[in-house]
Amino acid sequence: MNSLPFSNRLDFALAETDGLPADCPARGAPPGFCPKLDLLSMVNALTEGILVCGADRRVTYANPSAARLLGLPVEELVGRLLPTVVTAAVDEFEASIHETDWPDQDVIAQGEPQLNQIFGMHCVDGRTVWVSSNWTPLYANGGQSMTAAPKAPDSGATPYSVLVSLVDITQIREAQQRIRHLATHDTLTGLLNRSALEDRLEHALALARRNRSRVSVMFLDLDRFKNVNDTLGHQFGDMLLREVAARLQACAREADTVARLGGDEFVVMLEALDGLGTRRVAERILSAISAPFHIEGQELYLGVSIGIAVAPHDGDDPNTLLRKADAAMYLAKERGRNNFQSFTSDLDDRVSRRFRIESGLRRASDRNEFYADYQPRVDVKSGRIVSVEALIRWNSADFGHMMPGQFIQDAEETGLIVEIDRWILRAACDQLARWRRIGLPHLRMSINLSGQAFSSGQLSTMVRGALSTSGLPGEALDELDATLKKYGKGGVWAANFAIGGGVGYYNKRTAATASFSARVGKMSSFSAGVGFGLNSGEVGARAGFQHAW
Repeated sequence: MNSLPFSNRLDFALAETDGLPADCPARGAPPGFCPKLDLLSMVNALTEGILVCGADRRVTYANPSAARLLGLPVEELVGRLLPTVVTAAVDEFEASIHETDWPDQDVIAQGEPQLNQIFGMHCVDGRTVWVSSNWTPLYANGGQSMTAAPKAPDSGATPYSVLVSLVDITQIREAQQRIRHLATHDTLTGLLNRSALEDRLEHALALARRNRSRVSVMFLDLDRFKNVNDTLGHQFGDMLLREVAARLQACAREADTVARLGGDEFVVMLEALDGLGTRRVAERILSAISAPFHIEGQELYLGVSIGIAVAPHDGDDPNTLLRKADAAMYLAKERGRNNFQSFTSDLDDRVSRRFRIESGLRRASDRNEFYADYQPRVDVKSGRIVSVEALIRWNSADFGHMMPGQFIQDAEETGLIVEIDRWILRAACDQLARWRRIGLPHLRMSINLSGQAFSSGQLSTMVRGALSTSGLPGEALDELDATLKKYGKGGVWAANFAIGGGVGYYNKRTAATASFSARVGKMSSFSAGVGFGLNSGEVGARAGFQHAW
């Protein structure tokens, strides 16, 4: 019989003959104003699940909400041993709870309630329901009814039963898990993010110290991934990144960690793997990423540069290992990309130097440390100077006079290259204006700009600003010759174009493998489309400008 183990009517110690407490404000009210409550009906109407089990752990009562929650009819719940109302239970950390560890036995033994207990209930119908539960002892009161109380009515009382209330918090739990997942995972690829990686790495290093084992950190950077975003768009790039993430996970063991730091940078952490095993994983990754990607009908090829640092040899904390693996990755890029390199002690000096170069570049313009050299180009027939090429130089306070190959790659990788482009464009236009004023009206100026100047969307503003501040007229931009060149060991591609009028200089030999078109209008932005096959040496392009100033 499914009935409460006490009277269905509320008992009040001070109740009068009408069943109402002496201090009840309803006393003296018209009949029917505050009827006696039928406790069983009230409990059956509750939205929270209610179970009562005796000292023998058998369920003696279950309300309809408990039946709905647990996926069993009331008649099947009553009489069951409490732990068997579900197939299994886990705590809030998803660790299994043995049937002897359910709270009811402690509540009976100690006579104290256990409140706000979080459980995951694996129900017999296959669902997993998360509940917040309260477990309250029921005490006999004069051998008649029973009351729920936070402590025993007297020191000698022993609970007869336990009242269990269950509140469904499944949706809340799922929302919390989604929030936790967003806080620890990359939203694009589903991999761990930097914060979670650092926590995982900290834990792995602690285990390695205890077990005297190794932890290897691989820092990965996709080669020329920016070209994909620039030519096919960021949505296409995102799809490619998701495919890269899937391939990286397939290359790692189940115990390894794969994370995305942002952009096209990934990290793979390998625990308890020797040097040979680490190299084999790196080789698998190189092979996997080198295989063609097929996305929306496009076949793409990528490479990946990998830097490796190993604890405890190269460091014993997450930041040091990541920094040194990053330094080794740049060495891989310098050595031709699409390879892996391990950290060595001499790389510390390179990392320090690169940091100082980056810091110096950020202050170079304000300190007036940039200057331009002008290299003349001569018509071999007439012997006349027909153009000059503006070449940026950096007189660094820390490193002295530096050629572009010594700092352009760092500027490109830190995003400072566009400001350098802006500076050389302005300086070249100012110098060309001065030469025109002293009687050289037909001299042309050739300027080296980075590929980012074209892809950043800022070139129109840069060109107009340089022409405006120098006083050059719009027709000074009769035509533009663009040449893509490599600078430095890292292979930074830059564009070279000419400003001026009169004598036309154009290197046809280098114009075969690229097409380029551009327009500048008074109210329109500078738009450029560049398509090229990156062969060795130089590739060229030509563009015509129409004047709308």
